Amino acid sequence: MNKEIKQRDELVQAGLRVTLPRTKILQILQHQHISAETLYKLCLAKEETFGLTTIYCILNQLESQAARRQRIHKFINGSI
Repeated sequence: MNKEIKQRDELVQAGLRVTLPRTKILQILQHQHISAETLYKLCLAKEETFGLTTIYCILNQLESQAARRQRIHKFINGSI
């Protein structure tokens, strides 16, 4: 499956709109786990126009959704 399609699917399944900043951040995070500040610097180097606050918001949204999925998975498997 195409990486862009997979990223879009991940965002949709997470209940998030597919936006340029979200897809760009997911592209970078697929290759490495880095701090928000480093992510911001990488985005600046690629001439992306979104700021550090946007990056923090997106990371928080992705983290919240990942935690939610983990709780659902535990519930389904009877771990809760």
